[in-house]
Amino acid sequence: TRARACARVRVPDLMPSTGRGGSQQAAPSAGRGPRGSGRGGAAQRPMLPSRSPQPPTPLEPAATAGAGEEDEDEDPLGLDGELFEYVAHRLDHGEAFVAYRLLEHPMVLHSLVDGLPLACLHLRVVPRRGAPAEQRVQSLIARRPDRGASDFLGVVSADDQEFELVMTNLTAHDVLMFDIGGESREMEPEFWERTDASFWSGRHRNDRRLNRSNILWPMTPKVCTENNLHFQDFGEHRRLVLRARAPVDASDDAAGPSGAGAGGGSSGSAPPEDDFEGFPVFVYPTHGSKTAERFAKTAWSCPECIMVVGSPALLDGDVREGRNIQLERPTASASGAAGGAAGGAGAGGGDAAGSDELGQAAVSLGVSRERLVQVLGIDERFLRELPANFQREVLAVAFQSADLSTLEDELPPPQPSQAKRTSSTASVDSSASGGGGASSSSPLGARPADVAAGRRVLGAGLSHSLLIEKFDFARQAAAATLSLGVRDGLLLRDADEVAEAAEADAQITRQLDQLVATRTNELLEDVRSHAVYSTPECVVCMESSPPPDTVLYQCGHRCVHMKCVDSSRLRRCPMCRAPIVALLPSAEAEGPGAGRTRRL
Repeated sequence: TRARACARVRVPDLMPSTGRGGSQQAAPSAGRGPRGSGRGGAAQRPMLPSRSPQPPTPLEPAATAGAGEEDEDEDPLGLDGELFEYVAHRLDHGEAFVAYRLLEHPMVLHSLVDGLPLACLHLRVVPRRGAPAEQRVQSLIARRPDRGASDFLGVVSADDQEFELVMTNLTAHDVLMFDIGGESREMEPEFWERTDASFWSGRHRNDRRLNRSNILWPMTPKVCTENNLHFQDFGEHRRLVLRARAPVDASDDAAGPSGAGAGGGSSGSAPPEDDFEGFPVFVYPTHGSKTAERFAKTAWSCPECIMVVGSPALLDGDVREGRNIQLERPTASASGAAGGAAGGAGAGGGDAAGSDELGQAAVSLGVSRERLVQVLGIDERFLRELPANFQREVLAVAFQSADLSTLEDELPPPQPSQAKRTSSTASVDSSASGGGGASSSSPLGARPADVAAGRRVLGAGLSHSLLIEKFDFARQAAAATLSLGVRDGLLLRDADEVAEAAEADAQITRQLDQLVATRTNELLEDVRSHAVYSTPECVVCMESSPPPDTVLYQCGHRCVHMKCVDSSRLRRCPMCRAPIVALLPSAEAEGPGAGRTRRL
């Protein structure tokens, strides 16, 4: 345990705060990391940020598929195999058409423009340390049977359980923003053209969201373990915990139960209509992107299978290329910093706390200076008299021998009753207090639950990458609300034991083939309607005989030979630098062999 905890924190990686405090857009390191193996692939867990943005891990290029060649056992898009079970795929003109069976019962955002998925949200339970496998806690997200089409309920099968929110961008070439809770963002002209951290000001911000991490890179899961609302209120980095609300008698309501939300209590004369706390879900596309057009009409659902379309070649490059990414240290609001200090374990964040090596380490770990000195077992007066470089060496040795798991396992101090329910400022039908336990009218038989603060998240105070990007706040996803509850003894069906699995796979494979058959014509029509420019000679080999035979999608330029794209492994259009999503045969090239499969 000690070795695992020490490995999470490296003293040389702790750096002073840079830029403007309090921003919230956390961008991950470049690249997607190794691809998942489809079935049973390892899930990507959150890692501590490093001192500076690191270059992407080089990925081996995918083997070029010949005409009709397909690897039926490998997921070309590399989605997380613990969340998406690979079924089958087809390759056509540089695009991969992949069918997945959804695991862990998520909610999915679909575009009604083309019928394809845009994003996905999983509720995943964090196993308790040392718990046997047979006691695995289960979770799911389902549509609320007692509400409309936009209301969903996340349920876990045990009380007082740590959980994660896993958000996945299912588009292949655009970045999405995913907020759970808080208020809808709006464009403010005063900050819209700014290129520094002050861009995230005013209505561009949403500090009252539940998830701190909210920037989704293509086909990469974003795992959120930290309760951002608790951090904003008390200045502490704590894990997400789901805790069932204690039953309250109607006679106790007038006295103000401890579980009352910040929005006020009920009159005590009658139970509330709905005691489930709802977090609104907001998803925004990149401003001016092709994906933004797909957000013209969207809908949420809980399907069993999905079909994803994307270009594998785009996923092998540096997803950060050409983007404005800066370093930022997370900072709580003024009230949150005061609350953390009052609790005796605040994250600090002030100049005094981070003015030396010890203060920087305390802020980065999210603990008080005094508590860190106690755990490390060092003499602060002696340390203060040493030069800065010697301080770092002494701290490095102390960290190697200290048991940091004691810091991680420390629970937060009791907070004022009005803050126990860290509700979203835009929660739906959740202002009433009280309410009994699970009843026959409760959705899925679940008890209402509150999001609480659990163990400390070590290293959350480190500087992280901050993406300065315009998102289309006016064209957000369809409205949806996620409530949370606890259902003891929840049993989920094992997909491997379903007799109809083979028939379902055959059906989705037929749908996959139908999608491939219609996709090429749709792309060609889209390019022809937005034709840009064609050159008489190939801009790669400079030969005009034969003329360029390939249209680059999405920009529409016809400026290269297909063989030149294969040999040079182009990722962007040589003329406009737009990402190459697919390679389409031009009208002059259509004929025998024009429709054969190509991969970039």
